Amino acid sequence: MKKETFAEKIARKSFESAAVQKSWQVHTQAFGPILEPAFTENYQARIHLTNALNHMSNRDLKGGLQKLNLIEKNCESDADKAAWLFCMGLCMEMAGMKEEMVSFYQNAGKFGHKFYLPYLKVAKAAHNDAVFEIAEENYENAIRCLNEGDDIAQKQMILGSVYANYASCLTMMHRYDDAETALQRSCEILPRLQGRSASEAILAAAKGESEKALSIVAQIKEQEPTVFPMTNKMVTEILEKKHPHFAPVDMKDGWKAEFWTWFAENEAEFLKALEAEDYASVFASVQPKLKELFPFMERDLELAFEKKETGYNIVLADFFMVSLAEAYRELIEAVPSPIAERWSLEITR
Repeated sequence: MKKETFAEKIARKSFESAAVQKSWQVHTQAFGPILEPAFTENYQARIHLTNALNHMSNRDLKGGLQKLNLIEKNCESDADKAAWLFCMGLCMEMAGMKEEMVSFYQNAGKFGHKFYLPYLKVAKAAHNDAVFEIAEENYENAIRCLNEGDDIAQKQMILGSVYANYASCLTMMHRYDDAETALQRSCEILPRLQGRSASEAILAAAKGESEKALSIVAQIKEQEPTVFPMTNKMVTEILEKKHPHFAPVDMKDGWKAEFWTWFAENEAEFLKALEAEDYASVFASVQPKLKELFPFMERDLELAFEKKETGYNIVLADFFMVSLAEAYRELIEAVPSPIAERWSLEITR
């Protein structure tokens, strides 16, 4: 261990004071797995970190951010970086800046921390945005963290809830056996959990178990009336093969020819913009035109353009939606020959 300087001694004494320790203990009680391994020999950084969290607790986000900025240059170990990124993410979350929050939390995860919360936050955000593979990875990381440590019994309610959300995510990925296993694990941990019945009903409907799905929906109507309308609608649509996530939907006549005619009329402009690396303008033209074709889509489409040797590749995200994936396949099969010489299309999740 290196010899402690006078300044470091003063910082340690200050950090160990009753006032600072009281605040530090409050924060480690909430965020211990990611805070406690960080800045173990840098007491000045810990004081700044404590003060930053104090400011944030008092809704003084500007003051908290200023303190966090003082710490960044002191991040040396992976634990230091994870803690700093987590606190930045927490500040962004409190400010209502979702994209920034997710970015900081995801980057914190790159340093292998053992705190479930940022993984869970990313999982829920990705789940809501239908980025199910990212949601799956982060649900699994949250579960791993919750299953580690000495206070597993105290985490059971959180763990049971995470498994239920994880099951819902797997259902949307059409991995029904895995979803069933996750739901069973949730039930083992928490025999009673508000809202889980909706996930059970939707999974049963997706598996074609109509009697089971309708029975669960009937129970929801009696026991959880607030979630009944949404669950009943979704289950009914799935069973009737009308839900676009689980079944293909009918498209209007001539939709493929309509799109490719429009694309051909604008192709020269698209190629010129892409050669100038103006991908944003091409996206702004193609994305809304594509969405017009799919009235069942309730979220914006995601697509990207990649340069290749003889033209460009358009990457289309299907969000695990059966209807969208099928429509994209039909659209690809209908690419006119002249356009196919310069453009290719690829479906991704």
